[in-house]
Amino acid sequence: MEGHLKGIVKAYLDQKGATAILVCLAIVALIGMAALAIDIGMLFATRIKLANAADAAVLAGVRELPADPSKAVNVAFQYTLLNDLQTGETVFQVSADKRSITGQASRTMDLFFARVLGFDKKQLNVSATARISPMSGAYGVVPFGVADNNYSFGDIQVLKYGANFDNPLPPGQYAPIELGGNGASTYKYNISHGYNGLIKVGDVIPVETGNMIGPTRQGILDRVNGCRHSPPCTANSYHEGCSRILIVPLGYNSPDPGSNGKFTVTGFAAFLVADAPNNGGQGEVYGTFIKYVAPGVNSGSASDRGVYVAELVE
Repeated sequence: MEGHLKGIVKAYLDQKGATAILVCLAIVALIGMAALAIDIGMLFATRIKLANAADAAVLAGVRELPADPSKAVNVAFQYTLLNDLQTGETVFQVSADKRSITGQASRTMDLFFARVLGFDKKQLNVSATARISPMSGAYGVVPFGVADNNYSFGDIQVLKYGANFDNPLPPGQYAPIELGGNGASTYKYNISHGYNGLIKVGDVIPVETGNMIGPTRQGILDRVNGCRHSPPCTANSYHEGCSRILIVPLGYNSPDPGSNGKFTVTGFAAFLVADAPNNGGQGEVYGTFIKYVAPGVNSGSASDRGVYVAELVE
């Protein structure tokens, strides 16, 4: 009887020992998986950081194209530094047509828990490309319908005609167009702030009749006085988002006189306005043609008139 009892106890102890071993092995495996998850999580978070920095950099740099490829690369590089990337971790290249910029970012990460599996380091690589395309729809346009001509950089163009000026438009029209309604207050607001809706190629817009010298002067003065850059912006050197930069619809007028007239949008252009019409003057507004990247949309069919939309393409 005593021998039989000893056998039962021994079998029980052997079973408990085997279970303890299995539990220990399971705990080690769980700890290993948790440790690897920490390394994988660190790699994943770093990769996202690199990708976001590369995206932001090329979107910033592409805004300097096509005018200044060197500046585009420099701006992109500065953005990577602002996003905590280090010198030597990025490289940028502008395409031959000066319409896109591509950036690569890389970082070698030290691993910790994965070393038990023989992995000490992991190199992460990301790339991003941003491109500018001719704008087919624009936000923030001013209410001047300007003739669609092939302007050259630095050309000075009449954006709004004045009284006793060589005005080619039908009687009663001076280039203002209705954006979001008619009337002097709406017209003046749209000059000062830009129309808050989307205007697209193909839109047919009613003209705004009358010279409206006062609202024109007040709106342009708001734009001119809003530029506090030192030195003041010029066509050769201007700050992005400067209030003196006007996005205007390009197109053609119907031959109908007065309020029967319509303006058909065929594209968009950017002009830097110098000053407002003088009190007692004729009401004309001039702007210098510039190339510019602005908020808008790209349908892929717009003609190149010097104002572009920036977008990530990779």
